[in-house]
Amino acid sequence: MKKAYGRLDIFWPDGRVETALLTDDVTDVGRLGNSQVVIDHDGVDASHLRLSRTKQGAILHALTQKFETFVDSVAVKPGASVPLNGGEEIQLGSLRVVFRVVDDSPTLPMIPAVDDTQRIISESAPFRIELQLPHITVVPGAYISVELSVTNTGRESERYTIDVQGVPQSWVRVNRPAVVVDPGDTSLVMINLRPIRHSDSRPGSYPVQVTVTPDRDPRAALRAMLTVRLQPFNGLGIALSASRVNSGSNFRLHLHNHGSAPLALRLTAQDAYGKLNLRLSQTFAQLGPGERAVVSGTATLKEKRAFGADAEHAFVITAHADAQPYFTVAVPGKVVDHPPLPAWSRLAAIAGALLAVVLIGYGVWGLLTNRTVTPVIAAFAAQPTEVVRGQPVELTWDVRDAQRLALIRDGGEPQILDEPGAGSWTVDSNMLPSRSTFVLVAMNGSQQVDAAVQVSVYTPAVIETLGVQPGIVFRNVIQDLTIRWSVSGFSGTPVLRGLESLGLPAEIPLAPDQTALSTGPVLPQTDFTVRIVVMDERGTEVERTEDVRLTDPQCTSVHGDVPLLIAPDAGAAVLMRLPQGVASIVNGRTSSGDFLSVQMDNGTAAWAHTEDFACPADLFRVVDLREIVVAPLTPASTVTREPPPLTIVPTPLPTQTPTNTPTAPPPSVTPSPFPTASATVGG
Repeated sequence: MKKAYGRLDIFWPDGRVETALLTDDVTDVGRLGNSQVVIDHDGVDASHLRLSRTKQGAILHALTQKFETFVDSVAVKPGASVPLNGGEEIQLGSLRVVFRVVDDSPTLPMIPAVDDTQRIISESAPFRIELQLPHITVVPGAYISVELSVTNTGRESERYTIDVQGVPQSWVRVNRPAVVVDPGDTSLVMINLRPIRHSDSRPGSYPVQVTVTPDRDPRAALRAMLTVRLQPFNGLGIALSASRVNSGSNFRLHLHNHGSAPLALRLTAQDAYGKLNLRLSQTFAQLGPGERAVVSGTATLKEKRAFGADAEHAFVITAHADAQPYFTVAVPGKVVDHPPLPAWSRLAAIAGALLAVVLIGYGVWGLLTNRTVTPVIAAFAAQPTEVVRGQPVELTWDVRDAQRLALIRDGGEPQILDEPGAGSWTVDSNMLPSRSTFVLVAMNGSQQVDAAVQVSVYTPAVIETLGVQPGIVFRNVIQDLTIRWSVSGFSGTPVLRGLESLGLPAEIPLAPDQTALSTGPVLPQTDFTVRIVVMDERGTEVERTEDVRLTDPQCTSVHGDVPLLIAPDAGAAVLMRLPQGVASIVNGRTSSGDFLSVQMDNGTAAWAHTEDFACPADLFRVVDLREIVVAPLTPASTVTREPPPLTIVPTPLPTQTPTNTPTAPPPSVTPSPFPTASATVGG
């Protein structure tokens, strides 16, 4: 069996991850069954790409003409090839596929597995957290995931909030920003990191802090540190201001370092047949991340012709990176040779007199130089045409037979471009309205043509925060809640939803500059979810939710032998008695506040004297507990009392002389019993 040299990790939208080992020298990836790796997905073509193993490493070949293929966020044209070193993210439609190098050489020593899990425990916190891979390395544009586990070691369910700080928030996505964990259970949270592939994503180590905060006691928050090592990426843009130049004319070479690391470039210019004199103003360029440079040059024919048709001579300017990352990029150009006289004028010179030849030659020369050719705009495009505000827009063009070029935005003042021909222009989208039209005008004498492209700029609606204060919301307690949020990039009117259970409208319109809402006195009785909804400039609805889990209020018995009664009456039957220091859930109070409704362990409701319990005044007030209206106590609910002892005092009989007549026995007195009280304990 062949040894595997690599593998493909396929991340499906439903969360599944499949792995395909690469063992063949050539592996086709596609939807058809004749592919070695079959991926049945709408964004994958029948024969999408091919992976080949070479001595230098793995190579990806893009085959599909129907779909785009991206490697580390860079598009790969059909028929193009890209080397793979391991860790590259391949985007197939909406699927993420990561290529990883596999080395199963038996000569390598076995290294014991290292436990890369960081466990955080605190004696004062009734939970613990574990963070996998405390040290990770990622390339801008690629995804990497870190698993966080939250274990509730307490005796009550708890809601935890997860916060990640230390890198730009646009790099981070937490699949579960808040989790509710039951006692003894563990919940998993995936922290996904994807640094933006931009020159501003500077390489280096970023200390990242992951904070897990329980709602009941924010002071018991646990923190874990994560070190993100961001690797540099490289990219070079190179273009000639004009792809075709006349002999002796100047040209400009535009260089742009798209990467996040400095580039040291060596520049060379050459033609295949040695017919040109090519000179560059500099042969070395040092570009920082995101930096641009312009290098001027001249191209001249070594031998000029007086007769003949127009001819073109190709040349190539090459940029060599002689240090890491070791690449070579070339841009082609052409020098156009315009002989002053056409080929047939040679025959005229032989047949006619020298004067006639000269006159004809100059006449023809004058005709050639004075003729007006209509310029041609072969290409004019904007990339991208729909852009998030703040990202650059690149305008590119290829124009022929033009003396001057001008760029006009939204009917404004024309911007004269340096050189006709092929070129590019970078536009800051922050300076553009929501929709702009760029017109490229090519002029040659009296002839003029133009082409237009449209660019849409939008600001995405972002809901940065949404929260409810105070952090602990009690059940059956009248309280004031404040809902706070932070939103940017929206249009129209934000809407707050999910507060119906508090007696508020199902949908509350908000002012555009509003950042908080006070509910006023409300009586929460069930868990609820707050939703804020905004629209972006394109009419897309963006929503963020915040789950609010209610906490049952508790009071503690202040002395021993506290009676729990069947009804809020001093004379009611006693269900049970509590020792001192027992915390019990309270569900409400009587109108007078003399009695509290107490929930027993079996869920049965009982009543107790308010003075027998101490309630945390810093959390809630007894007067704010739900008021419960109780029906008058029925006789059957009174306490059975022992009847007072009955003392029978016999009345002495009058003294009589004894006779033989028997006397009747004294009357027997039997007291009537008091009614017996009966109590039914119900749930």
